[in-house]
Amino acid sequence: CLLMEPRWAAAILVEQLAPLTAFAKTAYLDATDSRDGAGIAVRRVKNRLQSLSGAVLDDPGSYPKRVRQRQDDSGFDGPILLCTTFLPPVTHAVSAVERFYKSYGATPETLQLIRDKAKWEQEDWKRHIQSHQRVDIFDRSVLQEYFAAPEYYQMPLTRAELDEQLQNILELLACENYDVCLTPEAIDLAYEIQGSEVRVRSDRRNKGQPRIGRISSVVLNEERMAEVFEREFWAMFRLTEPEFKEKAMVRAWFEEQVNRYDGPEPKIA
Repeated sequence: CLLMEPRWAAAILVEQLAPLTAFAKTAYLDATDSRDGAGIAVRRVKNRLQSLSGAVLDDPGSYPKRVRQRQDDSGFDGPILLCTTFLPPVTHAVSAVERFYKSYGATPETLQLIRDKAKWEQEDWKRHIQSHQRVDIFDRSVLQEYFAAPEYYQMPLTRAELDEQLQNILELLACENYDVCLTPEAIDLAYEIQGSEVRVRSDRRNKGQPRIGRISSVVLNEERMAEVFEREFWAMFRLTEPEFKEKAMVRAWFEEQVNRYDGPEPKIA
């Protein structure tokens, strides 16, 4: 386990003075008790997407069970703030996800489960923002790089798949409780704030298929830590130009990026 004084840990994470896991004594970070207020509860979280990916590629028979477990997990009941370099997985074109796993030999039955899971996740995401605010801050320059050469785990997207992703983005932006901020600031650390929890996330830019079991997310549970990150979040939000926070302009920006794409059409086997 690992205990850190909140301000020290926040400085490490926000300013990236040193890798967090360099201080860990074991390969896994377990939940710790911080009730005395002296430190922060730190735990390792296995990425759900990676877990399901492993089931598809390594143990297809367990995929239905893992999907049911994912659906049984209760989501966070409150506002969510995300600062990141990549679009939410829920925006991915289902056709692209299906093509990716088909290339790894997924069976027709598994592909149907993948489609069902994608539909459920989109509906679950929408249910959350019908009741709670969600604000996503994206690194604008990184998104521009993505739209210049769109990929799904290094698999180039077709124009139809990119158009499908655009429609998913526009549909989410139509929800009143969902706001997007396209910051000009470079985002060096991806994180998500859920109440008193700060989820430090992997930067998935230009990465291949993640190794199953790797540490992809660390959760820090401490109210003062969350306040530090939230102040940083809203400071970045305020410093962003108004036109890149206004929904109509943001929608137009996404449409422009997709319409500008003129890359080669990938060959599909």
